[in-house]
Amino acid sequence: MSITRSTVVKTWGLAVLIGWVGSQVITSLSSTFSNVPFAITALWLVGALLPITVSFFWDRPESSDQTLSLLWPALGVTGILINFGVSLGAIPAGETIEVLAYGVLWFAGPGIGFAATAALTAGPNASVYGWAAVANFAGAVAALVAPMALLPTYFLGAAVLQATPMLYDGFSG
Repeated sequence: MSITRSTVVKTWGLAVLIGWVGSQVITSLSSTFSNVPFAITALWLVGALLPITVSFFWDRPESSDQTLSLLWPALGVTGILINFGVSLGAIPAGETIEVLAYGVLWFAGPGIGFAATAALTAGPNASVYGWAAVANFAGAVAALVAPMALLPTYFLGAAVLQATPMLYDGFSG
C-alpha cells in the first residue's frame, strides 16, 4: 500500500484535532487525574504515534516532502519530551517554565512547521500554511505575554489554528 501526502496530512490533522479536544476533556475532568499535564502529554504521545509512523512510511517522491516528513515528527517528539520532563519534575517547574513548555512551545513549534510547509509546498495551500504559521507565532507571543487570558480558549483555539490547515490541505487535494 502506498502512503500519499494527502494521507499523511489528514492523519496529522486528525491527530492534532483529537489531541487538542482530548486535552480539553482531560482538563475538564481534572479531578480524575492526579497529574493533568502528565495525562495530557501521555495522550499526545499515544496520539502522535500514528502520524509519526505514517510520516516515516510515506512514499515521498520529492526532497521537500522528505524534509517535512522528518521536521513534523521532530517538532512533536521534542515538545512531548519537554512536557514529560516538566510534568515529571525532571525539568524544574515554575510559572515561567510552565508557560514556555505548555503554552509558547505548542504554538511556536507548529509555527515553525507551518512556515517550513508553506515554503516547501507548491500551489494555493502554501498560503494556507503561511497564514497558519503567522497565526501560530501570534499564539506563541500571546501565550508568553498574557497566558492567563488564553486559558479559556487555549485548547480549542489551538485545535482550530493547527488542525484546520492540515485537514483543509488533506481533503482539498
